[in-house]
Amino acid sequence: MKRNIGIGIVVVLICGLSAMAVLAQGPGKGRGHGAPPLITALDADGDGVIGIEEMANANEALLSLDENSDGQLSQEEFRPPWAGGKGRRGGSDQKVGGPGSDKCDGSGRKPPKSPIIEALDANDDRILDAAEIATASTVLMSLDADADGILSGDEYRPQRPGGQGKGRGRSSETK
Repeated sequence: MKRNIGIGIVVVLICGLSAMAVLAQGPGKGRGHGAPPLITALDADGDGVIGIEEMANANEALLSLDENSDGQLSQEEFRPPWAGGKGRRGGSDQKVGGPGSDKCDGSGRKPPKSPIIEALDANDDRILDAAEIATASTVLMSLDADADGILSGDEYRPQRPGGQGKGRGRSSETK
């Protein structure tokens, strides 16, 4: 009987510690997909929407992603790696278009373009340069389709394949 109680206590402790470890990771960590680095930087309070103050501070938020301090953001800095930890280029030979590249998600399909990246990258060179970062606040405000001062997930997430609506973000009505 004492042995069963001891085993029960050990099982409860293991479950409790496992739950604490998962909770300590916070949102977007672990097995699931978190928000892309660009969205995480812009959404300073982590509420899933980019408010007027966050848009006003977009320049500084974007520069926080500048890992090599060159004043611009490459895709490796502002876009998440694909599954498996690979960056924008895939496979061991790092050829563009392989699994993990910006041309392919490993399934042969092109990933949807982010409205934020499309708007910020004015010259479509896949690099956010100093001039594009400097205009980020104004550009983000132009994406506010319903002019409520908030970019909801529906306004900043890519459209689903087949044109079936936008992303699953919180709408501005929930704020």
